Amino acid sequence: MGFLYILILLVAAFAFYYPVHTATRLRKSTYYGLTDRRILRVGTKDESVPYDRIKNAALRTDEDGQSTLLCGPHAMKLRPGRWRNEADVPFDNDARAPEAQSVILYALPMDERLRGLLKQYLPVR
Repeated sequence: MGFLYILILLVAAFAFYYPVHTATRLRKSTYYGLTDRRILRVGTKDESVPYDRIKNAALRTDEDGQSTLLCGPHAMKLRPGRWRNEADVPFDNDARAPEAQSVILYALPMDERLRGLLKQYLPVR
């Protein structure tokens, strides 16, 4: 019976630690880039999506104060609590779909210069 309590405590500790760890890892090991043609993610996964594959984009802030860029219909439907986890999965840019479904850039160091660049290249709301 004592083992069960220890197991429950370990699972609860992991559930608390994992989101904090994921956010920290994303901020430290993931770099985002904007070129004149595409959006890039370099770090945990290297990938890119051309701007013409992004039809909808939104800048949002979660309850932790992190600025996140959401692109594509799947990303735009996510609740703020899911942005951090979904930012760690590959971009959903299937060429058979009319547009990229989910491109998420989490914990952006937002300032007016970056906001202007995003609005220059993307249909940000």
